[in-house]
Order: sequence, then structure tokens, then C-alpha cells
Amino acid sequence: MAGSNANYDTRTGNSDNYDAGHWGKGNFDIKQLAERYGLDRSNQGRTKFDIYGNDADGNEVYIGRSNMGMASNKDLIRAHSNQAHPDEGDHYAEGGDLDSVGDIRGAILNQWNRGAAAKAEPEPEPIPRGVGLEDDVEKFKETRLQNPENQAPRMGYTDDASQDAIRYGEDLNAHYINKFIPSLEAEARLTAQEIGESGRYNLNRFVGKVPELGDPKELFDYYAEKIKETA
Repeated sequence: MAGSNANYDTRTGNSDNYDAGHWGKGNFDIKQLAERYGLDRSNQGRTKFDIYGNDADGNEVYIGRSNMGMASNKDLIRAHSNQAHPDEGDHYAEGGDLDSVGDIRGAILNQWNRGAAAKAEPEPEPIPRGVGLEDDVEKFKETRLQNPENQAPRMGYTDDASQDAIRYGEDLNAHYINKFIPSLEAEARLTAQEIGESGRYNLNRFVGKVPELGDPKELFDYYAEKIKETA
């Protein structure tokens, strides 16, 4: 940052340099920022290029990793001008690029909506035990091929053998798609449910613990004495 103040907190990317300014008052959430400016979020770190910010609840959140290739981005140059500290140069007015990772950090955070971090999609609620199992049991029973309505068609015979063969082939194909495949799917789903239920049941009943081995020295002395007795 041009003309930076030596008293600025530079320990982390979410320093308090601009708390009185326009950080965290932008229009983009973290995902949008990453896509808009090509921020790398695959390897969270603490390099000088890694940008952090404080969300609306004061929690530190990772924004992404910047790079100096962003220094010529016109939107970021304009954003930096909007949030620049009074003793910094105005790159937008001067028509120049950003000249430090601090400039890029400030410009990114100017674009960030810190309140959006609190609106992350909620984790899906787990399916209650037994709810899916009951449905799958019913589906399994309905699709059994032994049921009269699900049994394979038989060939009909008329005076036109070729048409009989064509109709039989069509009936077999329809049975395969509408009866056979759904029966296999229902059996596979029920099997997976039963395996999951069995695992949860046994884990809940597990009361074992790691055995206590005691003092290894005492164990050594015990067997050493036994060896002497038999020698």
C-alpha cells in the first residue's frame, strides 16, 4: 500500500485497518468473489496472499488466495479507491495498477458482503431412523416379481406368427423397464438401508473399551521371574 501507516495491524488478512471504512459492505458473498476474481480456495493458508475477513458475528472466515495478477483488474482498482485510507494513493484516479497484496486485500474485502457468510446453506437434516426403511420395505414388497401383476408376460398365439413375436418382444421390453428394473432398484435400496440400520444398531450397543495393559515394567519383571523359575 502506498504511504501505509506503520501502526497498521498486519498480522492477519482480516486486520482492523479499515473497520471504520467500507470493508464487508459490498454485494458479493465468498463464492461469488472467488468466481468473479479467480480466488483460489482449494488450499487455505496463512501466506501474505491469503485473505481473511470477519463476518457479521465477528468470526474469522477465509475468503481465498489472491495473486498479483489481479493488480490490473479495473473493478478491484475502483474498489480499492472506494475504501482507501486517507494516507494511501488513489490508483483509480492516477490510472495505475494496485501495487501490493494489501491493496488487493482491501479491494476484495470492499466487494465482500460480510453478512452473507451467516446465510450459508444449512446442513441437510439427517433422515430419522426407520423412516426411509419403512418406505423401502413397502416398495420392495410391491415390486416383487413373484406378485401376479409383476410376472413376466407369456407369448400369445394367433394365426399371424410374426405379429405374435413382435407383440411378445414389446411386452418383454415393457416388463423389463417397468417391472424388472424397479424390482432390482427396490431390493438394492432396502439392502443398503438394512446394512445401515444394522451398523447403527450395533454401534449404539457397543460397550467395549480399550483394555488397560498396566505397567510394562511390572509385566517384564513378572515374565523374567517365570523364566528364571523354569531355567
